[in-house]
Amino acid sequence: MNDSVPHDDTTTQHPGTLADADDLTRTAAARFGAVVATIGDSIRDDDHLLELLDRLIAAACENIRDVDHASVTIDIDARTFTACSTDESTLVIDTEQYDLESGPSLTAARTPGTVVADCDVLDQRWPDFGPTARAAGVHSILAEPITSTDTTFGTVNLYSRTARAFDDIDRSLLTALTTAIGAAVGDFARYSTARDTADGLRTAMDNRAPIEQAKGILMALHRIGPDQAFTILSTQSQHANRRLREIAAEFVADVSFAAASMTDSRR
Repeated sequence: MNDSVPHDDTTTQHPGTLADADDLTRTAAARFGAVVATIGDSIRDDDHLLELLDRLIAAACENIRDVDHASVTIDIDARTFTACSTDESTLVIDTEQYDLESGPSLTAARTPGTVVADCDVLDQRWPDFGPTARAAGVHSILAEPITSTDTTFGTVNLYSRTARAFDDIDRSLLTALTTAIGAAVGDFARYSTARDTADGLRTAMDNRAPIEQAKGILMALHRIGPDQAFTILSTQSQHANRRLREIAAEFVADVSFAAASMTDSRR
């Protein structure tokens, strides 16, 4: 794999600044910036934080050129795991790095610093990493640390099926994203330790199912998108001053009970 410093053949594939970019790239960057701006919204619990991370990596895939997959690695105090990913192949690539204790994501988290990796050539920093990425069709990786004050929580990882895909524009967009995430996570975690934040995210991952079920029901009932469905649940959680997962589980149970009662009444 290549060094983390930009190579001339990488940076000359695409324009180096947004001013030089085409209209499509500038429009996509503006959309992405609008999504990143929402990070300023209050994060009330671990469920909200996990949902935010999931939404942001989806936006990165939609709006940053040549990004096909994305994930968030949490690497705090001997706790290393993928908090969210856009697909299973990405999760396999991340897991290989954790098993090897080596790879671009962990280097970015532990250096810390931006890492651009070319999966098509051997990199002496990660001599055993690469075949799994290539088998998944990934040829380029861009990893950027999530840092707040003096703490690095992990990385946002972008994966591309295009060789030498990432340029200065991609790096600047990802830096804007990770900076905003770092500020939000730092604000959320200011009354707890980094270890507690990591453990809270693991618990949120284990309790994600009721939230996704509740979102699906709301989307079907009201013909709305996932973000709108989450906002409904989030608002109810805030008003009731209860955890989002509790509100979601209760809503799913109520809907299931109502559906069962309706079925019985028709018999």
